[in-house]
Amino acid sequence: MARHPVTREPVWFNYAHGFHISRMDDEIRDAISTSPEDTDSQLWPNNALWGDGTDIDPGIINEVNDIIVGKTVQFDWRKGDILVVDNMLVAHGRQRYSGPRRILLKMAEAHADAASHGG
Repeated sequence: MARHPVTREPVWFNYAHGFHISRMDDEIRDAISTSPEDTDSQLWPNNALWGDGTDIDPGIINEVNDIIVGKTVQFDWRKGDILVVDNMLVAHGRQRYSGPRRILLKMAEAHADAASHGG
């Protein structure tokens, strides 16, 4: 959790649902593995855990992902479109696609209080 720097509201500001080891399917494992002896923790070092270091049940991660899918908004880009995202209030990503793409990115100021929702 973190506190939004403008609204001061506590917000879920992390990617635990994406970093959890349960998201590493066989296709991803095959793509990043260099040896049959590779362990899951070697291949997926950013695994999300509870704050006390214990494992998060994959079922909880599935519930979070189901909520995200249920709240997903998709749109077709048109030439000249610009998207501005408040990274703390809106999760964002993309679906698989084919074809060329061009990404232009401008980052604004960093938020120093992302590790805590206090203050």
